[in-house]
Order: sequence, then structure tokens, then C-alpha cells
Amino acid sequence: MRRPSEQGRDRPTPRADVVAPEQMRALLRARRRFFVPAWAAFLTAAALFFGLAALAPQTFGIPIAPGMPLGVLLSVFYTALIFTLGYLYERRSAHWDERIADIRAAHREVAP
Repeated sequence: MRRPSEQGRDRPTPRADVVAPEQMRALLRARRRFFVPAWAAFLTAAALFFGLAALAPQTFGIPIAPGMPLGVLLSVFYTALIFTLGYLYERRSAHWDERIADIRAAHREVAP
């Protein structure tokens, strides 16, 4: 009797990138074109915001307008960046899901 970990090893696991390598590579490139700049923006903003808070907390109290310290403005910009990146991800992921569905459909046509 086979162990559960050995079941299904006699037949190869179908992979979408074998069926449609061009479409899969294009999808990965599209995702990378979004994620690299998005992560760079997020990490830069987080490092600046939290680094400034940790290393020079007095700068958050500098008034830039009557009743408006710099910390409030930086917090608003940081929150806006997070929401913007989330919104852009949601819009693009819907397109990526459609492309994945197309690749899976092509795979189902080829796989037994």
C-alpha cells in the first residue's frame, strides 16, 4: 500500500506555464512591473516615516500651519500612499485574475 505522500507521483502534475509559457511569462512581468515600484515606494515611505519617528521625534511636532504639526501631515500622506497602493493593486489584480483564468482554460483544453 502506498503512503499518502507517494500517491499521485506516477503521473506528472500539469503546470500552466508548460501549456502557455508566453502568457505566464507576460503575467509574471506585468505583476513584477507593479510590485517592484509599489514595494519600493512603500518601503521608502515606511523607512522615512518610522525612522523619523524613532530617530527625531521632535520633528513631528514642528508646526507647519496654525494647529497643524508636521506629524499630522506626514501621517496623512503615509495613509494616502497605503490606500493608493491598495487601490491600484485591487484594480490590477482583477486583470491578472482574468489572465490566470485564460491560462487555466488553455491548460484544461490540453490536459487530459
